Amino acid sequence: MSPPLQRLVDRSGHQLVRAACDRGLQRLSEQLLAIISEGREALQRPIEESETRIAVMKQTIADAERSMRDLGYLFMAEQQHISDMFVDRHKTFLAHVMPQAHKEYDISLQSISGWLGPSYRRRTFHEAQELARRYVVPWLKPEQEKAERRIPARGVAVRRDGKRVSKGTCERRYS
Repeated sequence: MSPPLQRLVDRSGHQLVRAACDRGLQRLSEQLLAIISEGREALQRPIEESETRIAVMKQTIADAERSMRDLGYLFMAEQQHISDMFVDRHKTFLAHVMPQAHKEYDISLQSISGWLGPSYRRRTFHEAQELARRYVVPWLKPEQEKAERRIPARGVAVRRDGKRVSKGTCERRYS
């Protein structure tokens, strides 16, 4: 690598590290400032108000924990639903394809010479694999795409709903 190019790489790496450090320092500074502000405000407001805020925060935490448990059950139910759908589609596919696949396999077996030994087994396995590829891959690819579209869409909807509840709860109680 040429010296000017190496210097560019070295400087870029240092700049990236420096920028990451600056962002981390900024984030820590903001968190520290928030803690100090909250402590200062707690000292300035009446004890009853602080106790009320603490009670509200505890209730918010309890609500968030309950929501997380609920989301866990929803996630498990969605997993089971997707699994059931896939099993049903798989059974339907096999019921539709197996008769024709068996016919094709029987025909291909007739074209293989010999009936015993490792060579015959290799050729029959190869024929079975090729037949499976011809039928399964065209079916599996769209099934995989359907699943990939469904899972992220449902996951985002659940996560967004959970965030909305938490955010709305916090905003409502502290505003």
